[in-house]
Amino acid sequence: MLKRLLCVIFSVLLALTACVCAAASDAETAATASAPEGLRFVFTYPNEGSECIEAVFSVPFDMCYIASQMLRQPEYMDRDVAGGAGLIQFDWSIDSRDAFHYDESWDKPGGDYPIQQLNGSFVEKKEVFWFAYPQSAERCAGALKETEKDGATVRTFDFGAHKLYVRARFMVYLYATQKCFFSDWSDVYDVGAEKNAAAPKVPDTGKDSPKFTNALLEGNALRFFIEYPNGIHETAKALLAGYGTQLSFESQIRVDGGEWMYWTTENDSMPYLTERSTGIAEFKDGETIEYRCRLIGHDPSNGNAIITGWSDYATVRDGKAEVVKNDDPFGKKAEAQRLKDAEREANKCKVCGICPFHPFGVCMFIWLGILLLVVAVIAYNIVSVKKKKKRAAEVKAREEASRRSSSDKTESFVLTDRITLQKKEETPADAPQEEETNEN
Repeated sequence: MLKRLLCVIFSVLLALTACVCAAASDAETAATASAPEGLRFVFTYPNEGSECIEAVFSVPFDMCYIASQMLRQPEYMDRDVAGGAGLIQFDWSIDSRDAFHYDESWDKPGGDYPIQQLNGSFVEKKEVFWFAYPQSAERCAGALKETEKDGATVRTFDFGAHKLYVRARFMVYLYATQKCFFSDWSDVYDVGAEKNAAAPKVPDTGKDSPKFTNALLEGNALRFFIEYPNGIHETAKALLAGYGTQLSFESQIRVDGGEWMYWTTENDSMPYLTERSTGIAEFKDGETIEYRCRLIGHDPSNGNAIITGWSDYATVRDGKAEVVKNDDPFGKKAEAQRLKDAEREANKCKVCGICPFHPFGVCMFIWLGILLLVVAVIAYNIVSVKKKKKRAAEVKAREEASRRSSSDKTESFVLTDRITLQKKEETPADAPQEEETNEN
């Protein structure tokens, strides 16, 4: 019994160790895969107060995945920012591209550095400095302008007299092992260069569409993971940094290959999340469910629509979920078929509803009827002419026969007369004559 108990305990410990090692491996892979890219900066003045400087940046998919997984774990929900999560650290330098503040203490949780928690979105906007807080003011001491307004001190960075440079790196902290993993530092960005810059041009996403990396069932919910191409990243950053707007998340679902219908997905108000879930409890067993999504919006600079292609399909069939490739993300094939069907419908005869074309606006069957009528008339005329000719021939033949008959009779009469006359001529004059007798 003791041996069995020890075996069970040992197995559980091995399983826990494996889970921790797997989590650590995933976290290390995610954190070291790629540094933050394409930092853009936004300047706001909450409540017309001190300046707030925020950074807009791309997050690689593997880092999004780790951040979202940590948010799903209950043991991380009530911890502080450094307690265990996917994070981003900001480092700064004033008036030099090399005087950054990083030291070894930054490699441990709870250090004195600007840090923000990630929420699993592929593009995020996070605060770097908000000078309403004394800590931010101290970090940029000597480079701020201070004014009094309504009895309060308003602080802004003095970009006219100083330069502010910022870089960033991703950080993953595992609460179970108390280990930290880091990406490389990003490029160095001149924050003031965007202070008075014109709003950025919004790239066209006409060739990009989301890609599902995985889909699975969790009870009555479909859970899936989405990776977005760099083109969509750039569009999202330009909108968020230049105009403070976001694209909207739109999803559809269909059953057994029927019509697509719009569908509600969890956290629709957070359009850039890479992990999502949607309920499918209302569908029956045996039905094939297909789910797809996309991002839509508009370009504030010109009002043009911004529409990505539809994603792949997250398909649920026979209690299993899988990803099915979408070979028509922009609906070009479907639109071509729709136009073809519409043209066929428009060209369909309004009289019979069958014939595919109707020359000069008349049903093909009416034309066919007219043709048959013409053929019938022609055939009737031909037959009538033939009958008339036949009757005329018959009449002529009868007349000819009649003439021949009359001629034959005449000849016969003439011949008879000739014979009679000849007989008379051959009788002698002195031949005895038969006497008439009168027996009475």
